[in-house]
Amino acid sequence: LVTSDWHFEEEIRSETINGLNEYNLQIAVRRIESFFQKALKIIDMYRNDFRINTLVFGVLGDLINGYIHEEFEETNLLSPPEACTHVFEHLANGINYLLDKGNFKEIIVPMCVGNHGRTTKRTRSSTRISNSYEFIIYNFLIKYFAQKNDKRIRFQLPTGYFNYLDLYGHTLRFHHGDSVRYQGGVGGVHIPLNKAIA
Repeated sequence: LVTSDWHFEEEIRSETINGLNEYNLQIAVRRIESFFQKALKIIDMYRNDFRINTLVFGVLGDLINGYIHEEFEETNLLSPPEACTHVFEHLANGINYLLDKGNFKEIIVPMCVGNHGRTTKRTRSSTRISNSYEFIIYNFLIKYFAQKNDKRIRFQLPTGYFNYLDLYGHTLRFHHGDSVRYQGGVGGVHIPLNKAIA
């Protein structure tokens, strides 16, 4: 199960894009709640044919919109710290939902920071993690669940861009994806992604 790019506090007003879409805090909350509910529905469908005891839940960043562009200081519905408090609450509620209703023996949560949650003007290589609002959210999550003392959940916070997880003889590599250059998606992401992996 993977989640990313909530951009929680971003506002998209329908009238500014010819009525094609809209996004605000109420829609963000509905989408987050729907995400967790539908995830379990899909997992339960697969349980008709497979035994599923372990859930890997990758949280891959850009959960907040941040202030990486000047216009976001005017258009975001919340400041980055305010958005962090909401995102923390919704992530904690979602994970509690997975623990309470998911019937898993283990939930592993590899986490990555995105580029929107940064506190610096440009993305920095060596201090990317420590200069991210998402680093705060993730650490609060770890402390919150440590207090609950639930042995079923394990968090994995990276120290660099990639987050590696060894599972069933395979190494899984998690990242936000912003380090892969794909020219706006022309020709698809597969060729640039394969080059980056190589």
